[in-house]
Amino acid sequence: MTEHAGDRGLLAKLERVSARLRERILPPRVDEVRHVNFAITFLCNSRCRMCDIWTLYRKDRARAHAELTLEEIQCVFRSPLLRGLCSIALTGGEVFLRRDFVEICGFFLTDFPRATITIPTGAINPELNARALHRILTEYRPEPGRLYLSVSLDGIGEVHDRQRGIRVYEKAWRVIDEALALGGIRVGVSFTITRENWRDLERVYELARARGLGFNAQFAQNSETYYARTDVEAAWPIEDLHEIARALERIAAEHLDRLPWPRRMFDVQAYYLRRMAAYQAHPRRLFTCYSGTQSFYLDPYGNVYPCVILSKRLGNVRERSFEEIWLSPEAERIRRSIAARECACWTACEAMPSLGRSLRPIWENMRAFRVNRKRRSG
Repeated sequence: MTEHAGDRGLLAKLERVSARLRERILPPRVDEVRHVNFAITFLCNSRCRMCDIWTLYRKDRARAHAELTLEEIQCVFRSPLLRGLCSIALTGGEVFLRRDFVEICGFFLTDFPRATITIPTGAINPELNARALHRILTEYRPEPGRLYLSVSLDGIGEVHDRQRGIRVYEKAWRVIDEALALGGIRVGVSFTITRENWRDLERVYELARARGLGFNAQFAQNSETYYARTDVEAAWPIEDLHEIARALERIAAEHLDRLPWPRRMFDVQAYYLRRMAAYQAHPRRLFTCYSGTQSFYLDPYGNVYPCVILSKRLGNVRERSFEEIWLSPEAERIRRSIAARECACWTACEAMPSLGRSLRPIWENMRAFRVNRKRRSG
């Protein structure tokens, strides 16, 4: 009996590995969308130096009343094309400021039981965050690990506060501690690299690792539709990029070392981190991008975009159904443009899902595993 159970377990593991390999080899289908970044609100109580979303409603308060309602959100995401969603990022703005955020999150937890839900936060209001997370856990009872809370932490102490334009460093750690205390939520730190804070990158990573938190990083990006700015300076001193690359190499290697097999083989985060500084030095497409095919970005007003970076609107769900927008000639033209590498970026929201369909991270992870094994045995 034990042998049969062991055989079934091995077969199940082999089937999962085989499915992952097939996903790496076969391109995605346009009628099987897997990932979405959905900005549910542009309300924001930060004043970030690398993002201007927080200024939008200060300039025009009426825009806040134009956001999709819960009923409209439910209508959009009940599209047959979206039934296979496995990764849903509810972003903003500051999502916890939306009054019906708990109900929105609950809808996605209920209607997409196999999807992971990522919730980024600037952590300005710990009490608000804690109440909302407690309600989500008690009212919807998600399986442990389905919710991932990503807390922005862009430096130590005043460095972080300067990046965020408000005194929030201690609040960020309070939000982290309270989320961990609730249980059932995976918690991580997101570090946005700028000229002013990059020297704190490893220190923030070490603090996150000491508390068992997830960690990811990205350079400040230009995006008219996601960050409301296009003037972030891309050019960096090569000496600074070398130092950042060294830090990211260490973070990537330690990340892989902590993963069990076969997750280590299929991981894409290490590859993403290792290539980040190289892209910043020479911006060019480093992977086959499937944004606009397997993933999309939806803004608070119902505008559909292929991704968070490319400001080419496909349509609005208040004017046409998601199916009409997604299968339209205009959407197909943009997919061809993306396939022709007429755009390039290196942001976690877009690069990592597409890297999940590439064999390159597998090859690099296996090479890194062999190198580390030789080093330890030597």
